[in-house]
Amino acid sequence: MKSWKRLTAAALAVAVAMSGLGISGNVWKGKQAQAKERTEMVYEGDGYKVTYSVEGKWEDGYNGNVTITNTGDRPIENWELAYKTKDEYEDVWNAETTYHIEGFYSIKNNKANADIEPGQEVSYGFKANCKDAVDFPEEFTLVGVDSEVPKENVEVTSEITEQWEKGATVNIHIKNISEEDIESWKLEFQVLGTVGSVWDAKLVSQEDGRVTVKSYGYNSYIHPGETETIGIQIQMDEAVAYVEPGDFSVYQHKKEKVVLDFDKEWNRSMVRADAEVVKEAVEKNKYAVNVGLIDSGVNYSANINVVARKNFVEGYDDLNPVFSDLSGHGTAVAGILASNGEEVEGEYKFENIIPEDSELQDKISGINPYVNLYSAGVLDDNNKATVERVIKGIQWAIENECKIIHISCGFDKDSEELHKVIKEAYENGVLFIAPAGNEGSVKYPARYPEVMAVGSLNCNAELAEDSSTGKGIEVVAPGEDVAAYGFMDILENDSGTSMAAPQVTALAAMLWQQDLSKSNVFIRNLIDATANNLGDKEKYGYGVIDCETSVKNIDGVTEDATIEQTDVAESVNLIMCAKKDELVGFWTKKTHEDMVTFSNLKEGAIWPDNEASGVQGITANPEFHGKYAYPNEGKRVDYVDAVIYMTKISVKLWGGGDWPNVSSMRNPTVHDKILNGLKDATHSYFSRNRVVLPGAKQRSEFVFGMALHSMADTFAHSTWGAKVPKSEVDDKNKGWKYFRSKWKLLDHSKYPEKGAKYYADATIVAQKRFEAAKNMCSKMIDGAWKGHYAIDKNIYLSAINWACKNRKTDSARRQYLVEAYGLVDFEKNTGIKSEKLDKDEVMKIVNDWR
Repeated sequence: MKSWKRLTAAALAVAVAMSGLGISGNVWKGKQAQAKERTEMVYEGDGYKVTYSVEGKWEDGYNGNVTITNTGDRPIENWELAYKTKDEYEDVWNAETTYHIEGFYSIKNNKANADIEPGQEVSYGFKANCKDAVDFPEEFTLVGVDSEVPKENVEVTSEITEQWEKGATVNIHIKNISEEDIESWKLEFQVLGTVGSVWDAKLVSQEDGRVTVKSYGYNSYIHPGETETIGIQIQMDEAVAYVEPGDFSVYQHKKEKVVLDFDKEWNRSMVRADAEVVKEAVEKNKYAVNVGLIDSGVNYSANINVVARKNFVEGYDDLNPVFSDLSGHGTAVAGILASNGEEVEGEYKFENIIPEDSELQDKISGINPYVNLYSAGVLDDNNKATVERVIKGIQWAIENECKIIHISCGFDKDSEELHKVIKEAYENGVLFIAPAGNEGSVKYPARYPEVMAVGSLNCNAELAEDSSTGKGIEVVAPGEDVAAYGFMDILENDSGTSMAAPQVTALAAMLWQQDLSKSNVFIRNLIDATANNLGDKEKYGYGVIDCETSVKNIDGVTEDATIEQTDVAESVNLIMCAKKDELVGFWTKKTHEDMVTFSNLKEGAIWPDNEASGVQGITANPEFHGKYAYPNEGKRVDYVDAVIYMTKISVKLWGGGDWPNVSSMRNPTVHDKILNGLKDATHSYFSRNRVVLPGAKQRSEFVFGMALHSMADTFAHSTWGAKVPKSEVDDKNKGWKYFRSKWKLLDHSKYPEKGAKYYADATIVAQKRFEAAKNMCSKMIDGAWKGHYAIDKNIYLSAINWACKNRKTDSARRQYLVEAYGLVDFEKNTGIKSEKLDKDEVMKIVNDWR
């Protein structure tokens, strides 16, 4: 939607998976002891032991008890225990549930039993529901970390209550001035003399005047705005003028506020997409349903099956698939809808801009990865669209036989022409789904009776604060802080009804896969009838969608039945977070600074395809579009040198310098044209966005983005391709020249008709070349952009060797090279010869590289 809200990547950036549970903090690993009998299991960790006992069992439930024993030599503070079990707890005593999502629990002390001294134990009990046998946890993890409370979050003051010749009593006040609890606190301070007595706290240590005291269980929490007061008595060796305590530091022991590893797909749990019956259903009739996505475009990702792309935004022409999403909105939506969640063999992993093992580089599983997406780009870089563009996008989707059309934008005013197009298509069997809007009443086209309007929920199954409401709401789905793909597939948390709606579209396609003969009315009725009722219809419509119940009841709804006749939704307890703030993310300062500058990179990578840039078009400006020659002249262009030179300009600007002088160029004729093109494009972009005097770093990042564009375009506009049988790819006797003889230069003259084999920007043609393009751009960002240096020709060699090393078989490496690096003049422009390739991994595959 036009007011789409983004919480960039949130705490996914800092969550650290521990022991397979995704819990951050201090984790003691242990191994499971063999259960002595069916009613008990014992888990032994490093410094602790957990006994999980069944104390009374009936047909579908039991009473249980958990005992935590401290077997170490130091206290276990502010304990919180995390573990996995499919059993559902109805009640917990002597502790509290702080987190629950399907199959996972986090149970915490009740403050009075917060600490466990060495040799001691604490217990809590619970009542659970189960299916037949008890699902005993296999592993238990204690979570928590010691950290200093930032000075700006706590205020410590002291006052003398009584004083005598060689001593005094002092009250120390600890005030929480933050918005979060301070838990299991410790206070360190400096005194002149010796602390003899302490009240309302425990004396932990004192040495050379440095004293540490700790809270008791009853006062271990200091809530926001509250103050905890302790008292101390100080003794001095001789009579001196008393000096109050000072140099205060407050520490606490608690679970860090992070999004846990398993939270990345909390939305799947809420809509029951992980049920076995759903997993089976999604495998049936794979890729049989075409879905038109009317959005901002979808950037190339090996995880999302986009069959065709077409841009309808005026001024843009021939967008490269790697940078085809003008705002980022469509890529986020497509990932939630249809990402396959699989690791991509040979895909570059960032090492510098974010940690190599960061969860930001994880993949997410969309609700239905087996759809054919047709991406119609109608939203511009400001996330706005016109009615005319939307209509054209719908008509294009209809031409491509899309059974479902998902419209990601909305308008405050009705459009008779738009409604007419939607109504006619609906009557002809097309199902329309759209987000309801992010403010006020339901927006158009979601408001039309032919369109399913989708509202947004947070992780507590409550209506999201900015979700539109009204009589038009049909169903709701998770839409607040949902993990989605951002720039270069880096994960982020996105919010809005736009993030909720694709889950409904994915379910609709899944249901159609079960029986392709069903009508759009049937699919719509089934989704509505099986939704879980949440109450107020103007907020929730029929309720939150339920994939499992929908699939199970596909034979229970008739074509002509009304919703009231077919309401088969089960009365279920939704799986949700116990505390919403567990899901709210944050950046570390360093990561946040890095990610903000992506905006200039993205704009620079897209702008050359805009007619206002001054460098649009491969015929007149091949240097900016990765073309090996001037099409009408036959004059060769060194596309490698062009990219390198652009990065050199970027580096000079980053250092605070101005545009370089032509006389200093190695190749004045060519470089002069590139330099002037960069100047004009940069000026036109920032002028359009009313930035009168862009800073040197802004210009530098924008120019680097233009270099990324040219790099990516090389793999579209200077590429040969052919359909090569797998048997020939596996034949090691067939060399590079053999494959070249079968290739044809990919055509860039027009958008392909159905079945076109040689269209340059079609990702279904020699798909590995777009993986290579994305890898090259990622390496440029991770290295040269991050380190502020210019690339050189070695980046090509490095990228090839890296990609081949990260493929498991010779066949996979060979296929990759055949599809990805069939570039015109590649050896000439890069200087790569076969002897420079990594002989252990690549040379044996392309032993006759030419």
